[in-house]
Amino acid sequence: MVSYQTRVKRDVLKIDEKVIHQFGVVSNEVAGLMAIQGQRMFDSDLCISFTGNAGPTAMEGKPVGLVYIGIAFQEKIHTFCFELSGGREDIKKQAILLGIEKILNILKKNQK
Repeated sequence: MVSYQTRVKRDVLKIDEKVIHQFGVVSNEVAGLMAIQGQRMFDSDLCISFTGNAGPTAMEGKPVGLVYIGIAFQEKIHTFCFELSGGREDIKKQAILLGIEKILNILKKNQK
């Protein structure tokens, strides 16, 4: 699911508007809640979320390149913050690769 717009995060993923107002959509808190809600919606063991500012300008006072990744796996939530650089497409690609890396690390730790 692509929840690009704030209203989709609020109305579909049921992210509390108070959380959005307090922390902004580009935040650790929203990334974590997006992953949890996505996991519930799709009844899955794992869900990953991305929220950030890929540019071209600052948003909510957050710099271009700031990205939060949330990963809900089984009963645990993991969140990560990155400050990436480059153009809009570069930032998106970097975030995806980092998300894949984090999922693989979580899965490896849970194999033991």
